Amino acid sequence: MDKIFQGDAVGFLFTSTLFVEYLSASGGNFAPELMDVQKVGNVLHFQLLTRLTDVTVGSEIHSIYYLFEEFYMVSNPPNLYVIHAMVPSPEPTLSPDIQAQLSSWFSKLAIVCPKVC
Repeated sequence: MDKIFQGDAVGFLFTSTLFVEYLSASGGNFAPELMDVQKVGNVLHFQLLTRLTDVTVGSEIHSIYYLFEEFYMVSNPPNLYVIHAMVPSPEPTLSPDIQAQLSSWFSKLAIVCPKVC
């Protein structure tokens, strides 16, 4: 994959992920929205917010529900790492507590490389 996309495997994976999200949404009861995207060097970070309609969560029926997704993609040839968090919520924004938990969790992650990444 790296040879095909001249070292930008995360760009290809990002594009593929969005394609699948939006293609899937064309026939379903959900609508994804790209909230944020940043690429620095070999690291890509993006967030999606998907609005779900007429869903059952647990035993409760909701006319609207949300799925917040956060991705980190790191290219370190020949490897490509994907870290993906999903948070379901009845609200379109995450509570400060959930935001703090995600930030804390992501800040503790590390990719150990045999040479400099």
